[in-house]
Amino acid sequence: MEEKILIRHAAISDIPLVVDLWQEHQEYHAALEPWFERSENPNPGFQQYLEEHLDDLGLFVAEVDKSLVGFILGEIASRPPCFAERKYGMIDDLAVTAAWRGKGIGKKLLTAMSAWFKENDIHRIETRLLLANPLAGRFWQAAGFTAYMNNVYREV
Repeated sequence: MEEKILIRHAAISDIPLVVDLWQEHQEYHAALEPWFERSENPNPGFQQYLEEHLDDLGLFVAEVDKSLVGFILGEIASRPPCFAERKYGMIDDLAVTAAWRGKGIGKKLLTAMSAWFKENDIHRIETRLLLANPLAGRFWQAAGFTAYMNNVYREV
């Protein structure tokens, strides 16, 4: 029997579990790219941010058998007034716990986030992905995202 995947807006009570999933997500990225190494105890700051801004964020969770297995976090961002189109949607994080990857949860979370952006009159969605993470690259490309700019860096 296939488990039912429930996608819903996150509640304040979900935030500690979202933070746990975020930690797993960050550890995965830190193993691929040292820049993602977290501070000694990042969870309280991230949890506080989510709690204080929950009403302004697009935060959706994926639940299977009453267990959180994924989340997507997005926000409405702005560009300076010199641009004709100022507001856009920014997806900050999309994470699915390792045991549930490849089962369509990311697609369902992205669909919910896209609907939230549309409800908020947002017509462009952006995200950033780690080039060292080919799984993410394939996911975003399959979801119709196109690279238009690369972030570059230099250590000084």
